[in-house]
Amino acid sequence: SAALRGQLFSSIIWEIPTDAPKDKLSAQAFRTQLLDIGAITTEEASSIEYDDGVIRGRIRNVPFQARHPQAMTPVTGPVIVHIDVGYFSPLYKGEIKTKLYPLLYKTLDKLRQQAAQVLTATISYSNQSSNLPLSTRFIGPDLATIFQQPNLLDKELPRLWRQRSHTLYLPNFFQAKEVNKLLLDMDISDPGQPSIKYALYQAHITRKQGDVALDYLAQAVALDSGYALEYLALSSLARDNDLPEKSLEMLQLAAETFPDDPFIKTQIISELQKSDQIDPARKILEQLQGLNWSETFYPNWPAKLEELKNHLTQQE
Repeated sequence: SAALRGQLFSSIIWEIPTDAPKDKLSAQAFRTQLLDIGAITTEEASSIEYDDGVIRGRIRNVPFQARHPQAMTPVTGPVIVHIDVGYFSPLYKGEIKTKLYPLLYKTLDKLRQQAAQVLTATISYSNQSSNLPLSTRFIGPDLATIFQQPNLLDKELPRLWRQRSHTLYLPNFFQAKEVNKLLLDMDISDPGQPSIKYALYQAHITRKQGDVALDYLAQAVALDSGYALEYLALSSLARDNDLPEKSLEMLQLAAETFPDDPFIKTQIISELQKSDQIDPARKILEQLQGLNWSETFYPNWPAKLEELKNHLTQQE
């Protein structure tokens, strides 16, 4: 939004991820979707219109187009490419029907054929904002590798990627042991790959080998802090199963990785409060109350924290 207000872009072009006919696009549905997530104002929504596979409008006074894949045309001039991994979510139907890597290759090859003057490319993993599972996190680094080595599009899949495609395919035929063998081989070949550590974590969780699983998760987090989001999911699971100590432990692991995230700390306060650990809860709360909360994005949080403080006082 700040980049748009600063007039850093002359226009925006989105490719809509869909395999539906282009006449199925709806300006009204698109308008409603952007309004619901707060991406546009009511005035900006009124500028949105549809014509032959293209939805047009203005955002922050910058013209934009949301195009059906069949309505995409070559882009002229310097561009910045942004890929949200969530783009592939509606297109990927599972490894039997779609096959992930051919889908990635096809998408980037189409982009390459446009021969645009790409200044830089950015990639969003969407594990937090769009709720894509962490098991998809490997897609981001693999896309980045293709951007850095575009000649990969003209070659066979690298060995590690071929093995990964097998780990995606074999579970459809209940080949868990074979998948585990592949993952162990991949881990030996490339021990610095956090996505493999995470896949091994998932495999051991499935076999109810919790300690081994958590060790692999810790290794994944050490290589890529984004995988620490799993600790939040584990905390929620422990809470649902009435395991407050385990829930708190997982939250504390998440907080170690994301020490500046105040919302994790509020969850820790809640768990401490449930177990009558008022003093440590109050210390964390005092830290949160000392933060400069944005009046634009978090206008209600100072009042919420004050209310929480009152609850802690009453509980003493």
